[in-house]
Amino acid sequence: SLAPGARAGGLFPFAVREPAAWSFQVSFPRLAYLYPADGPANLYLLDPLSGETQRLTDSPGGVLEYDSDAAGSRIYYSVKGTEGSGHIYRLEGVNRATSTHEADESGAALSDENPQEAPGVIFEGEPELVTECFRASCRYPQISPEGDYLAYERTAFLGGEATRISIFLSIFDVHLQRAPLSGTVGYRSYNPG
Repeated sequence: SLAPGARAGGLFPFAVREPAAWSFQVSFPRLAYLYPADGPANLYLLDPLSGETQRLTDSPGGVLEYDSDAAGSRIYYSVKGTEGSGHIYRLEGVNRATSTHEADESGAALSDENPQEAPGVIFEGEPELVTECFRASCRYPQISPEGDYLAYERTAFLGGEATRISIFLSIFDVHLQRAPLSGTVGYRSYNPG
């Protein structure tokens, strides 16, 4: 809440003429992570308040990367398939009822009678296959802020063993990539964007 006369910070410190108040609701915190670091990893969800961990995936080849939407109700992840191919899956979360946690006037949380029933998104059920990439690797899924679009990187295999060298170019920096490898360039691709 802001009382009349409160001033904004910054270049133009205008005063508030009338009282103003805002309210909003945040979701129950969860932490998604990949484990273990030294082998094929799977996706886990940690409740930081109770310490409870939930395994979300069971992929033999491991989860490579993941991204969640802004609400935390959908998780997209890439997995390594057979013969080097890759696929992208989606986990749909179910939103539990809104918070029954109460706070006093100062905002301090009152005692929670049943922490196991804390509100938030829970993930149950089988993941949904979003795209299969045969003879290609599909990685780095990124969901748009609105949740309408999914972007990912698809790299086709040309057959045989190959070393991929890629460069990310930024308009704010100059990159020089040296590759001390012997061999010949068998295929070169440029993706404008």
